[in-house]
Amino acid sequence: MFDFRRIVREIREAGLARNEDNIRKFEARRKELGDFPNMKKGICNISAGASDSGFAEIGIRGGSVFLLKSIGVLFSYRDGKLSGHNYFPSKSGKKEHVFIPNLDDAESRIFIELKRLNAEWESLIETVEKGCDIALFDGSLVPLPSYIPNKESAIFEEYKRLDSVIKHARSLASTKRTIIAGVVKDSRSSRLCEMLGIKSSDSVLMENALGEGEATPPLAYSNERKDVLFSYLKTGKNLVFRIEWFADYLETPLQKVYDLCNVSGYRYPPPLVEADLRAMIRKNEFESVEKAIKSYFPSLVRIRERRPFR
Repeated sequence: MFDFRRIVREIREAGLARNEDNIRKFEARRKELGDFPNMKKGICNISAGASDSGFAEIGIRGGSVFLLKSIGVLFSYRDGKLSGHNYFPSKSGKKEHVFIPNLDDAESRIFIELKRLNAEWESLIETVEKGCDIALFDGSLVPLPSYIPNKESAIFEEYKRLDSVIKHARSLASTKRTIIAGVVKDSRSSRLCEMLGIKSSDSVLMENALGEGEATPPLAYSNERKDVLFSYLKTGKNLVFRIEWFADYLETPLQKVYDLCNVSGYRYPPPLVEADLRAMIRKNEFESVEKAIKSYFPSLVRIRERRPFR
């Protein structure tokens, strides 16, 4: 039998549950961080773009075929109601594939993540080009360190392309006076807690310490990346999101994100919800490609189907 008591104990010891001592420590030291802004409840009158992507893998002997779908959406709100919407390049999104025949498993995973990020940023650029007050990126604005390959790697060019695409997006947004904001649904960062000497996850602590509509003061992403700022914003009961933006903006995106959350029963920006649903690769899309591969190459059966066990 699995030792579930030990599992529960380890989760609790990691600070991933409500802890009154942690909350008291935070309250005693919160003034050290600065002023905690409170969002105002108002009527949403903004245009908001968003991007997202979905991918699936078809494994064959000797390689993998990755299916990638990306989309940009643009919602306009007037007096708190949706007044217009658009999709880029279309409602069905942009569909492409990546065939990876000769990379090891670790590099192929990094490669497809870089491809996915490039597709999402390019979709976001399309929404910014059309003009919007805020452009929402699904996730962090900063690629994870694990996504950065060695310069000698065969996939380093894909990382360089991502860096170039992000710089272009920042430049275009500055020209269009659009704020780009990353919305992280389930942040596992503990940067804020570490600053305060608290053993917990930032998002878990903020769920219990912030009031609805309250946000933490902006902090630098890291000592190395001071060009990106972040705050935790509580949009509803037990709903805290990490919001990231570029430090050269004259205003934070917090109020705009909160306004968008207020027009949704999910308390989450509707453009991001729509982009997520549209970017999802459907079962019939996946199966049609898989069937075609099998019909042409019946011997290239997926490894998991050849195993005598599950």
